[in-house]
Amino acid sequence: MEGMNGQANEYAENGHVKNGYTEANCGIIGSNIRKHRKLRRFTVEELADRMDLSISFITLLERGERCPGLNTLYKLCDLFQITPNDLLMPPAESTGHKHAAAAGSMSLQQKSAALLMRDLSERDIGFLLRVLEFLHNRR
Repeated sequence: MEGMNGQANEYAENGHVKNGYTEANCGIIGSNIRKHRKLRRFTVEELADRMDLSISFITLLERGERCPGLNTLYKLCDLFQITPNDLLMPPAESTGHKHAAAAGSMSLQQKSAALLMRDLSERDIGFLLRVLEFLHNRR
């Protein structure tokens, strides 16, 4: 298991991380792992169990003190149902694009709802939209 034997992803003496990651990259990846774990309401323990990794290794990943190897990165993407870019890229900054601003302003509950809706049929999504319109108009 990655992270259990202490050999994978250790810092090199020059302040960089093996596998071509820098400390800054690890921080971005770690923040994104934490964000997606929380979106799915997994505890650190649940994520470690689902990934077959140690709890301490998940904690080190989230703090940016270790970076995932490619296998772990792809397993995380598969579990979270996201692309590698979602873990590797820094959060969208204010670029003036309305989509970036809208995504950044979504609450954790709104993001969770959007994730849950990904697997619904068009009919079910239509039903949910009618319910949301009803609730919105009720205000």
